[in-house]
Amino acid sequence: MAITADTAAVELAALVSQTLEAAGIQATLSGGGAVSPLEFGDRLVHHDDVPRFETPWGPLRVTTPTQCVMDRLAAFWHWRDRQSWDQAVMVAAHQTIDYEELAAYAASEGADSGDVSRLREQAGRQE
Repeated sequence: MAITADTAAVELAALVSQTLEAAGIQATLSGGGAVSPLEFGDRLVHHDDVPRFETPWGPLRVTTPTQCVMDRLAAFWHWRDRQSWDQAVMVAAHQTIDYEELAAYAASEGADSGDVSRLREQAGRQE
């Protein structure tokens, strides 16, 4: 199939994913790009543990909203990147987040456990 200026983003992502899979490379869509290996801070996530989204062009692995927040929190914790914190809050305000999983993740990263509570509170104010 030819990729044109009219190719939808999800179609393009699925086509790239299928091409990589055919070559024996597992990739997961995260933050607008396919990455391999998939890691949030120090947590390595196996691609088979990421949900597959079925598209008309084939399956596409896409990180969950909780994994997206993990990625943004990792950037905040490791580089004190305030923009990453704001992005985590925005995702949490508009998506269902597993806060218990985030708390366990924060503990495994040695991060401030209060950050997850603050995130939940700030996200609730933006809903």
